[in-house]
Amino acid sequence: MIKKILYICLFSTAITYIYSGENLFFGCDQSESSFAEHNERTTLIGNAYVQTDTLEIKADRIELFGKDYRFAESNGRVKIYNSKENFYISSDKLLYDNDKKEATLIGNTELKDIDNEMIIKGEFLKSYEEKSITLIQIKVRIITDDLVCRSEFAEFNSEKNSLILTGDPIVYKGEDVFRASKISINLDNNDITMEGKVKGNITEEEKADEI
Repeated sequence: MIKKILYICLFSTAITYIYSGENLFFGCDQSESSFAEHNERTTLIGNAYVQTDTLEIKADRIELFGKDYRFAESNGRVKIYNSKENFYISSDKLLYDNDKKEATLIGNTELKDIDNEMIIKGEFLKSYEEKSITLIQIKVRIITDDLVCRSEFAEFNSEKNSLILTGDPIVYKGEDVFRASKISINLDNNDITMEGKVKGNITEEEKADEI
């Protein structure tokens, strides 16, 4: 489930509307364009939105720039909805580099996988498509039906379908609670491996207070 939300949404979201063959619609209160060679720039300002058949992006400001519109940047109340995969993303800022295939979400970020009832939260997310790696940092929360994860840093590997948590990580799995310096999770079967300062279960009252 985590593989679906991270791999599909972060790599497809920010630039799909430019490079896909879908129908494209956009609107805003004000627009600005520059067609300088190798530095094309189009900016949608105020209630800006870009919409395709399956994807909708809303923000206070959406800007496409660079040679062949290599970069996309959305700022202010960024909202993204993918109707095909049925997930939402909200963030303060979204950056995408189409040449490097790197996406960055900055600020109060939340991802919701509606069908699989999963939520991912963090203050900074960086995805490297060619490396199949996504980094999540600062106040990380990953919540599913089976697991509740909390840490300061998380690394997701889409090829291995694995998650590594560091920075005071805690994982709740049913009535069990796992604490260690480093926690690795195989997302195919939810197997958990712990390293350094491993601790056991805590009470349900403590669990409820800490989430």
